[in-house]
Amino acid sequence: MKVLVVDDEQANRLILQAMLKKSGHVVIEASNGEEAVRLFRQESPDIILMDVMMPVLDGYEATRQIKQETRSFVPIIFLTAITDEDALVECISSGGDDFLTKPYNRTILQAKIQAMERIRHLHETVTKQNRELEEYQGYLKREQEVAEQIFSKLMQQGEPDLPMICSYRQSAATFNGDILLVTRQPSGIIYMLVGDFTGHGLAAALGALPAAQIFYAMCNKGFSIEEILVEINQRLKQLLPTGMFLAATLMQLDPYSATATIWNGGFPDILILNDKNKIVSRIPSSHLPLGVVDHKVLSHAPERIQLEPGNRLIAYSDGVIETMNPAGEFYGQERFEELLVSKHFVGDCFVESFVEHLENFRAGYTQQDDVSFVEFVCDDSFFGVKKTAAANTSMIQPGNWELSFLFRDDTLHEIDPLPVLMSILRDIQGLHRYKEDLFLILSELYLNAVDYGVLGLNSREKLSNDAFENYYLARERKLHELQSGWVKIELYHKPVNSGGELTIVVEDSGPGFDHGNTPADMPETGIRGRGIALIKTLVKSMQYNSKGNRVEAVYEWR
Repeated sequence: MKVLVVDDEQANRLILQAMLKKSGHVVIEASNGEEAVRLFRQESPDIILMDVMMPVLDGYEATRQIKQETRSFVPIIFLTAITDEDALVECISSGGDDFLTKPYNRTILQAKIQAMERIRHLHETVTKQNRELEEYQGYLKREQEVAEQIFSKLMQQGEPDLPMICSYRQSAATFNGDILLVTRQPSGIIYMLVGDFTGHGLAAALGALPAAQIFYAMCNKGFSIEEILVEINQRLKQLLPTGMFLAATLMQLDPYSATATIWNGGFPDILILNDKNKIVSRIPSSHLPLGVVDHKVLSHAPERIQLEPGNRLIAYSDGVIETMNPAGEFYGQERFEELLVSKHFVGDCFVESFVEHLENFRAGYTQQDDVSFVEFVCDDSFFGVKKTAAANTSMIQPGNWELSFLFRDDTLHEIDPLPVLMSILRDIQGLHRYKEDLFLILSELYLNAVDYGVLGLNSREKLSNDAFENYYLARERKLHELQSGWVKIELYHKPVNSGGELTIVVEDSGPGFDHGNTPADMPETGIRGRGIALIKTLVKSMQYNSKGNRVEAVYEWR
């Protein structure tokens, strides 16, 4: 080792030099602090033995200057005859690593040098590891930035920049666990999914890719909200680990009927404001998030509201109301809604006012969760699109046709006929605009036929929350054990006036029920919360046979 000995007394330097050379060290000498700093710069010693009281520059100040200049660990051992506690504290506080009291003991001196050498090697190892870690973190950050760019492009396959949609999304990490998926069909109907995966970062974002692929593919093919939910839920249930799910709202915004069909599963309330910035309606979460339960248990029934010119639909993730400031205070629902209805919250787009208000509240405090704010404005860019879309959309003329399907016991638990039936209605007759109604009718009638007809289940068994899961477990078991039984679905279509009339007949092999009284096995609230009462509001007519195992519903469209 190269040792720099700093002492204004030559005798002390000679004693130390003899001790150190005997132990195999190389020694260089300085007679004061100023010379010590100069030799440190020239010779780069491995360790320094520093006297305290010296002319020109004392040991304290020389140590401070040396420590400021060095990037590596160069231990400094103070040489002192002082035993005063304050002076010893000053040795350490000025940058010294240890001290050796006079008169010198060769054994103690060598032990301290060896200890400092071990610390120096350890410091070099840690420094090297930190440098390698920083390089790896830089590499990982670059990789994540590239992956995030690719991820963002994959997520924006639709039309996220439609003029009636304003949005703000801020991630707490490189990857955003909140998603915004938007697409518009040639007819002018807009689909929008706003979601928040459990947690944030890469793990939360990974589930967004399959959800986006399903969303865009099914929307472009004209599937209904219920069908899209079924597929996304089933895929996420298969892929996501336990405890991870997607809280989301899925909307269908139709300029023709001026309606919004909204499904909310685990997402904060969807707020509807009028042109006076007053909250006129809200759609709370009434369903489980996606990816939690099997699609046969998940409720898919959306809510439908009428839209007026000037309406604004506001969707936001819980990261908004759970934003914290340095005082530990949450932004909160009340503060958020007060901002929405305030006179200062004006303009074509609310986003800029919202972002400014939220950032002022956060006041630089670390963002804990992903934040999403989406605003849909019912303006001319939304309502005016139907004229252009109508001119570019060719209608399929109503035709005479009929189809029949028979599902026996060996296929009832393997095949879900609803996607096939909906595809037929879209492709053969082009009933895209009526797919929500048709899905409700077909799914309710088919599931009632399977559950209450073929399987003989009693709906009262699922009235309590505790029994709900047991009901569906019993349903799955009975489906797999089924040895006989069938469900038949018949579709008849004919032109009527400026549209058509679709007759749906569903018959099963079950014993039926007394449809003249309040049904015991088929209550007004059916398997997915819609029920026979809702179907009656959608169809022109509906009637059962005397036995109760065959129902005929007539749906008229224009």
